[in-house]
Amino acid sequence: MPNRFEGHISNFIRQRRLQLGLTQKDVAQILGVTADYISLLESGERRLDLDRIPRLADALDAERFDLCASALRDRCPQLFAEIFSSVESVAAPPESPQTATQGGAA
Repeated sequence: MPNRFEGHISNFIRQRRLQLGLTQKDVAQILGVTADYISLLESGERRLDLDRIPRLADALDAERFDLCASALRDRCPQLFAEIFSSVESVAAPPESPQTATQGGAA
């Protein structure tokens, strides 16, 4: 049975830390927390405090946006889907009349 907060961000923290060859103690020192806090984050037993995202992103050499998106995806999956589905529709270029009449073939 997964822990309460286990999800995208807990998995990302663990995998990225290991890729960088960092220990939980290394990351904890950068964040100014205990290694136990990092262990709880990685196991999903503790939720990441959002105010720690900037320092955690720096420690893991990750994009702050990616960590924010992962936290949002874990906390509010429906809101995440709604936000990012509308971003994709806004980001997609509109079809030109010529493309639409040709069935989308270029």
